Amino acid sequence: MSPSLAPRKPHLKRGEAPCYAWRAGSCTKGTKCFFAHDPEVQAAERRRQEAAARRARAQQEKCERRAAEAARMARLADEAREQAHRERLAQEEAARQAEQRRSEQARLREEQEKELFTTTAKEEAARTIQQVILGSIVTCAAGFDVRAIVTGFDSCTVVIRNLPLDAREDEIRGLFTQQGIDPDRLLLTSVKRTQDGKQEATIVTDAEHGEVLAIGLDTIEFRNERLAFEVGVCNVAGGMGAGYARDTDILTISWRAPSVRYIGACDSMDIVHAKVWELNGRVLHGRKVKVEINTPPPSRFIRNFNPVSIKISNLPPDISLADLHDFTGLTNLQCLRNNLTWTLENGLRLLREDIEKYNLSAFTCSVPSVNLDGIVSVRAQFRSHEDAKDAYDYLEEAKSLYYLNAVAPWFRLPAPHTYTLTIPYLQYESQRRIWHDLKTSIEDKKACDIVIQEQEGRGSARIRVLGSLKPAVGALKVRVESLAGGEKVDGWNPALAKADSAFVRSLFADTGTFLRGDWTRKQLKLYGEPKAVEAAREEVKRELDRLSSLERTIHLTRQSVGFFIRQGLSELQAILGDECAALDPTRCTITVSGGEEARHHLDRLLTQSRTSALPSLSVNGQTCPICMDDITAPVRIGCGHSYCAACLRHYLLSALDSDTFPLVCIGDESRCEVPIALPAIQRLLPPASFNRLLEVAFTNYVSKHPQELVYCKTPDCTQIYRTTQATSPSVLQCPSCFSTVCSGCNEDSHEGMSCAESRLHKDPEAQDRAAEEWIRSQGNRIKRCPQCNIHIEKTEGCNHMTCRCGAHVCWICLGVFTREDIYDHMQNAHGGIYTADPATPEVDYNPFHGVDYAEQEAALRQAQAARVHQGRAREAREREARARAFVLEMRRQEDAERLGRDLRRAAYEEATRRRLEEDRRRMEEAQRQQETRDGGGWCVLM
Repeated sequence: MSPSLAPRKPHLKRGEAPCYAWRAGSCTKGTKCFFAHDPEVQAAERRRQEAAARRARAQQEKCERRAAEAARMARLADEAREQAHRERLAQEEAARQAEQRRSEQARLREEQEKELFTTTAKEEAARTIQQVILGSIVTCAAGFDVRAIVTGFDSCTVVIRNLPLDAREDEIRGLFTQQGIDPDRLLLTSVKRTQDGKQEATIVTDAEHGEVLAIGLDTIEFRNERLAFEVGVCNVAGGMGAGYARDTDILTISWRAPSVRYIGACDSMDIVHAKVWELNGRVLHGRKVKVEINTPPPSRFIRNFNPVSIKISNLPPDISLADLHDFTGLTNLQCLRNNLTWTLENGLRLLREDIEKYNLSAFTCSVPSVNLDGIVSVRAQFRSHEDAKDAYDYLEEAKSLYYLNAVAPWFRLPAPHTYTLTIPYLQYESQRRIWHDLKTSIEDKKACDIVIQEQEGRGSARIRVLGSLKPAVGALKVRVESLAGGEKVDGWNPALAKADSAFVRSLFADTGTFLRGDWTRKQLKLYGEPKAVEAAREEVKRELDRLSSLERTIHLTRQSVGFFIRQGLSELQAILGDECAALDPTRCTITVSGGEEARHHLDRLLTQSRTSALPSLSVNGQTCPICMDDITAPVRIGCGHSYCAACLRHYLLSALDSDTFPLVCIGDESRCEVPIALPAIQRLLPPASFNRLLEVAFTNYVSKHPQELVYCKTPDCTQIYRTTQATSPSVLQCPSCFSTVCSGCNEDSHEGMSCAESRLHKDPEAQDRAAEEWIRSQGNRIKRCPQCNIHIEKTEGCNHMTCRCGAHVCWICLGVFTREDIYDHMQNAHGGIYTADPATPEVDYNPFHGVDYAEQEAALRQAQAARVHQGRAREAREREARARAFVLEMRRQEDAERLGRDLRRAAYEEATRRRLEEDRRRMEEAQRQQETRDGGGWCVLM
């Protein structure tokens, strides 16, 4: 469309369109402006502008406020960052100071632990233990080093009675130590409560001081109580106790007192039976009357014998007929004939004269007593048991005391030596034949005898050894103690130490042997026939193995749980094996298996876990001196060296089969040699093993000091005594077997002779040698007769010697001739009868002439020192090699045992699984059969 054709805009009139400049308030034309100037438009525009201005100002203020807020926030952020920086620095400083404090505390704690360990190690190293071993008081120091021995020969027991209940053991020991007795020579063995509400203590000490102090302390006051002291011999543990020999100097003579007998006639046999039942056993005039039916003596005929009668016996001789009538109610009574021609007073006088005429000691005879049974007893007291024994032998030979009308009297004299022992009845029953053989083997019952009282109702048997000959009693006592000691069994379990346990009863029923537990020494002992004991030993070993495999679960505290998590569990597993110890922290329980040894180590670790302050067990990179490997379950001993617990335990147990004591540390390639403290050994070994080591150390010490300590010569006797110089011997008596021995020559005592004289007296060859030496020392003044071999001496005269055997001897050549020929011989052979005896030339020969003794002694000392040094080094190497070999062997055995247990456990689990599977199949089969019987069957039609 062309521009000419476009529509044209209409023309506006003046004032018709608004003026935009006016509206903006800046029209310069004023009234001349073509456009309309509307005041409202201008006011509206002004209002709009004002509103826009207000909005602009508001926006500006808002921006300003935002900027101020942003600035404030930035400032706050800067301040916060500054505060955070300062706080971080403060925290870092606090952390640094806390770390310093922890380091200081750790250092102080480490120093305290080190100081505590050092102090504890010194205390434990200085600690000793005293124990009665085989009758001797033995004091052992670290490593089982025997420091002191008070032998049983030199010991005594002191029993203190009337002690208050609150008396402490240190106070009891103080009664003796305050008097100057060395504590190493004093041992408190037992303190027990008595029935009267007091205490009774038994102390073993040396006899020299114990007897004197017991006499001096007797009846002293202790807390308002007067103490009583009794001294006795020291016996071995479990030995027979000495019975109190009462009235050993009193001889009791008993016989039947004189009595009369009556016959009472009755009207019928019914009355006879009624009278016997009514009168028999009643007492009349102090006598228990015996009433019985009158019967004639066998094989004898008595004229006018009345069978319808009663016989009344044991009536006193002075009984009157009236009293007897009142007693029996019978009128027809007849006295039987008697021969009462003496009185008791005259008989006792004759008895006294009869004994005194044999030059026996005077005795005092008590007033005789007649009991209800008509027995008269006289107690004659002598000055000594020997005098009473002489009187006893004389009266035994007499057989009859006619002046007392005693045809068969009997005598009782207590044995001067009595010892008793009480054992369980089952123990006696298992050894009944052995006890019987021992009793029948005694030939001289008066010298020594054994009396056995079976008390089955009380469950015990009482064994008494008694006699008058002390050496014989002692030898028998040792045999009884050896038999009552039983056979030891390796291993210990408290379940088998109870006499009423099912296993002990079944073992007795099956094998006839009795198993008994010694709770003090933690030992099991078997009693019975030798073959039965060997069979029972295998049964006990199998039961011990079975009990060792059983598990034991202990509930732990939270403190103990943490301890076992940190170190206790690993130590248990290292000692017992990984499968023998398990910890459940959620239930706070620990489970172990392995018998008494496992229980011992668990109890030790439980005690250690409850201790508030535990010493550090850090090994600081050390290796075990035994296995030369990293240390597991470390055990640190006093010298500072650490060992594997299992290795150290095996090393200690290896000493049971060796003679190397004391037990020392083998750290630093066996150069340490510090003895291992006894408390450390006690923590590592069960009590039974510890006690066995004590005994082995003691016997080893005795065997290495044969010139100082010697065993008693009686077989089976375990006592030892201390020897002395032969120049100052003493007679010693064994407290167990009572044999006497000379401490100088270790032979039987020989009072009145020196040791050399005793040996010479017992050795004929030595006597001959001594005689020959004495003859040579007399310078040919004494020779032997060639015919009778006795000594002849020439003091003067010719060379013709006449011996008491009748031989005529030439002194020069010792030829024997007749009286007529001897002078011709001396003239022809020796040139006269006074020819002197040619002297034997003496040669002075000194094989050590010109020897430098000082040089030789120095060389000998150097050689001896070199031998000692080489011997010690060799012993150390051998000890280390034996320990390592023993540990390796024990580990191999433990591995084999562990493998065996695993195999047995796997076999048991497989058998259990098969049994359960078989049970499940049987149950399913039974269920199917039951369903078939209950529901019947279905028939399927095709």
